[in-house]
Amino acid sequence: MKRFGILLFLVLQMSVVIAEEQLIVCGAHPGEIYFAGIHPALAYPRTGFYFSSDGGEHIQLRGPAGWYGLLVADAQDSTLYQILDVDYITTDGGWSWSMVNDTSTYKYASGVIPGEIYRRGSHGLERSTNFGIDYEPCSFSGFPDTMWIQSTALGIDSGEVYVWGESGNLYYSSDYGENFTYQGDLYTTWGVNPWTSIVNGAVPGEIYIYLDDTKHIWRIWDYGDSVEVFANFYSGHDFWFGGIATSRQPGEVYFLAEKVDMSLDCRMHIYHTLNYGASWDFYEHIVYPTSVSPKSNIQIPSNISLTIFPNPTNAAFNVFYELNAMQNVRLMIYDVMGRQVWQHFAGVQQAGCYQVAWHDDALSSGTYVLQLRTSTLSTAKTITILK
Repeated sequence: MKRFGILLFLVLQMSVVIAEEQLIVCGAHPGEIYFAGIHPALAYPRTGFYFSSDGGEHIQLRGPAGWYGLLVADAQDSTLYQILDVDYITTDGGWSWSMVNDTSTYKYASGVIPGEIYRRGSHGLERSTNFGIDYEPCSFSGFPDTMWIQSTALGIDSGEVYVWGESGNLYYSSDYGENFTYQGDLYTTWGVNPWTSIVNGAVPGEIYIYLDDTKHIWRIWDYGDSVEVFANFYSGHDFWFGGIATSRQPGEVYFLAEKVDMSLDCRMHIYHTLNYGASWDFYEHIVYPTSVSPKSNIQIPSNISLTIFPNPTNAAFNVFYELNAMQNVRLMIYDVMGRQVWQHFAGVQQAGCYQVAWHDDALSSGTYVLQLRTSTLSTAKTITILK
């Protein structure tokens, strides 16, 4: 009953702390990540604070068991912020925390200049240059007064600030948030859900978006002119999703997912790509009541297999495929003219065997090609439809 009481308290606290999920951030050095995860003594996400120096393969529990809020990384080594009802800072990589400001607003961005952090203030965007102790309002010219700031991110160069509006509108500043230009309506043009958060990019004109409801990761580049989905981590509702982290290395992205099972063990999953999602490393850490231990590291497969049955078919068949390791999977059907007539985006899947059912009465008799494409490999089979 005591453990259940603690968990119930944490669930209630969760509903009043923050809505957005950003529980993993990159440190100042290659391979460094920090994240809020499951503590061995408290089987619930956000109650332990972890550090890794090798991209998540080995992790270290730091700090006492407690509740950890939205994480933001500073450009200064070993310096991070966590946003709860008030703002906290650590300068020793999470071993100790101290309150830095008591006027938390939850919409933060940092990571370019040491000590620089932006937040959504009561009258618009505010900037601090002394590690969040004091904030000064930005001129914020060019951003509509009536539009709510949904999220903020920074570019690779000093002074680059991106603001995500409540309607899916993207704005950009190159002068520390003083003047903004409209970059486009990503919701109308690309269908990007406006109720999400944007994350720092690593090349000029680049930011990332993580959609918590569908677990998609979007990459926005060319200052909003180009958009792509390069990962989908949706795997049911038994995992707690902790968001994404980007480093200052182009193409490097992390994704955090955690699963709580009080009857067995709890699991923390860290996904890592260095090439914009073309391939992923995967690390699983199992949380026991007294310890945390790694289970596996799944690497890129050497081959994939694909089977279609029945074939020939009239209008329905099953696709069976096998992955030797975790991959980002997409299925497509083309006609003899090379036109795509069907697509299924399965997202990032673990090693194993999978089945997809297909049925389409609209396709006429003829020969088609079904292609299975992963992050690094592809294979295809011919389909004959007879009606």
